[in-house]
Amino acid sequence: MEHTKGEWILSAGCFARQVKTYVTNTDLEVIAGVEANTEKEVLANAHLIAAAPDMYEALKSIDDYLSAPYPENMKLKQIAADKLVIALNKAEGK
Repeated sequence: MEHTKGEWILSAGCFARQVKTYVTNTDLEVIAGVEANTEKEVLANAHLIAAAPDMYEALKSIDDYLSAPYPENMKLKQIAADKLVIALNKAEGK
């Protein structure tokens, strides 16, 4: 699977009665447009979308940890846990 590379970030704006945010990569290529009636809702949805690459990396790390034999899996456990925290924080807009 090949997705748009780079970190995904938010680029916000307000249009009439709709709030719209774009999720872009660091080169400002648009990944997705997110619309909602409230800024809170649009930002929550956009943060979740922007966290997708980080969540994918966290899931891959968890799979590596679970697939590795003991004791090699112990060093992968912390890597997976760190990536999971990063992904969850980004998805929650922290």
